[in-house]
Amino acid sequence: VIVLLVCCLHLVTGQRPHFTSCNPDVTIPGPPFPQLPTAVVAGIEVFDVIDEPTNRKGDSQVSTANLELSYDFAGNRAAVQTWTNGTKTSDVYNFDIAQMFHMSPVLPSCQTVNLTEAYQEQTTVPYTVAPDGRTHISPLSAVLGLDPSVPVTYNGTGTKRAVPVNHWYACMRDEAQNATYQLDLYFTAPGFPTVSGLDQVPVLVDASGKGFYRRLNIFQWRLLDPHDDRTRFHVGDFCPGRVSTKSVPGIPERFSMQAEEMLPNQADTGLQTRWIREFYDYPGKLFRVDDQERDETSGKLYDRRILDFNVGLQYMMDTRSGICTITPIPMKTTLSGPWHPVDMYNPSTVRMKTPTALFRFDEEPFTYQGEGIVRDVYTDVWGSRDLRSSQTERELWMWHFTKDNLTSPGSKEFLSKPVPVALAIYTRDSSENEVNRHFYNIFDFNTRPFSSRVFDVSMCFAQPDMKQSVYIKMATQHKDLVAANQQQVLGSVQRGVCDVIDLAVNRVSDVQIQEDSAGDFVWVGITMLERTNVTGNSVDARPQKPLQTLIQNLKTHVQENRLKIEINIGGQLVQLQGVPGQVLTEQELAATAGVQIREIGVRTGTIAGIVVGVLVLGLLLGVAAVHIRKRVTSSERYRTVSMQVIG
Repeated sequence: VIVLLVCCLHLVTGQRPHFTSCNPDVTIPGPPFPQLPTAVVAGIEVFDVIDEPTNRKGDSQVSTANLELSYDFAGNRAAVQTWTNGTKTSDVYNFDIAQMFHMSPVLPSCQTVNLTEAYQEQTTVPYTVAPDGRTHISPLSAVLGLDPSVPVTYNGTGTKRAVPVNHWYACMRDEAQNATYQLDLYFTAPGFPTVSGLDQVPVLVDASGKGFYRRLNIFQWRLLDPHDDRTRFHVGDFCPGRVSTKSVPGIPERFSMQAEEMLPNQADTGLQTRWIREFYDYPGKLFRVDDQERDETSGKLYDRRILDFNVGLQYMMDTRSGICTITPIPMKTTLSGPWHPVDMYNPSTVRMKTPTALFRFDEEPFTYQGEGIVRDVYTDVWGSRDLRSSQTERELWMWHFTKDNLTSPGSKEFLSKPVPVALAIYTRDSSENEVNRHFYNIFDFNTRPFSSRVFDVSMCFAQPDMKQSVYIKMATQHKDLVAANQQQVLGSVQRGVCDVIDLAVNRVSDVQIQEDSAGDFVWVGITMLERTNVTGNSVDARPQKPLQTLIQNLKTHVQENRLKIEINIGGQLVQLQGVPGQVLTEQELAATAGVQIREIGVRTGTIAGIVVGVLVLGLLLGVAAVHIRKRVTSSERYRTVSMQVIG
């Protein structure tokens, strides 16, 4: 026999109605028992009386509770919110994984109950357990207390709570208590108007037997709304021991994002917020964060840091004043945000964290915690509570990712996979006391190719002898596509040049492309940066060649036809091939006769605007050379060609 709803209830005093023996043989003609829906929301007041004297007068125990039941037979799930003496508790049932999650304000966190091991009397919603251990929610009739093996008898009409009703009853038996009891069910009479619009909804359920009496006053009964079913079955807390039904999402090797950090201020008078912008390039071994931070050593205020694991160096920049400080990447970074890219390889060497390690998915198992809602976006949630923040404290991390099927009309290609929406971090000490909490709203998570200036550190190389501009003549059959897609081409050219001479991309800056007036050619202008005297400590570090060696290597590779860049533009493969003998420094370009370069596509303000016209005649050649040198060495020469920074 399936028992009625079981609750922990507040005790008061009272008396139960008199119990009379149940007679299943009454035969009154009437309608069949109403057909119950498969998904409902019900508001119920539970009233219990048990004949166990609690005082000298022999009064019975009386308990009451209010609950809201969300029931979904097809979804094999249920949720119950209970209010007892002003305290709310929540139970969420996932019968597909045979677990129930109990949340109470008096508990430090969610409690997980394995339904195959629990007694049915410990749970509110009845269910069945198959021989293979799988569980399934019982029909709604069982929730009302009926047993499918016991016939239901019609017993005429009546009135309950001023509502005309039809009355049915069943003679039940409790094998565990070796007792019988009568179950009375009252439904609205056909045609009686209900708020939900449903016909024949339950109004009252009474169960009375020797020694006990229970009443369910049903005040709300409506179909489960598909639009709010996710909120009703959302756990909303981390539940240790939960069965994980989804693996954590894969993290791309390159991405950019913005994050809003919210944390309690020190005065505990509310939340303080700040914005963080980050760019992560694992193949390029580069990381950038934009945020107002004061350096602990110098006390200077910086708004951008770029970590270059290719050389083990950190560039701390104040983009407003032009101040830049170069240091080795610290072993313990003070970067903003919880996703620090620095991984200690050994006590004296750092390396860049992998995408999985950056999100800390590699430290402790992250279990799927169900669905959540962040900023009106339905999310999948993964959590882990054993991440260490110190020797005495540990952190609970809750990652929210977009659902698999979420798309954005303007960016469908970039939301084809789940992307992070939010991160909640709760820090607890060794006594499980919460000592801190952070919340990060994540916006504009993007996997588009980066701008050629995202990791630009040229501000740290302001001296003329620390950089050199180089121009490369390249052949292409698709000048029109190059002109129309300069932003995509710029980044590809930058990476292509760096790959061929084995150089970190941030040592090639200020990339621009211009058209050669003769034939199917374009000119690519780049600025190459000198190596620094600061020594890093990265396991990913590569030998840093001097500037003149790099330029000579580039000339050699072009001479040997090894500079070939391929770009997929809208399904069309576009190739740019370096022309042998046509790699020119500023000085060489100024001294070269017959070079005609003009704008291609949008106005760039670089050597496209120079309109180089070098004449063979002596004086005119000299004047042209001076004019070229003046424009080429301008510190702003490439500012307006740069790709738009993603994010």
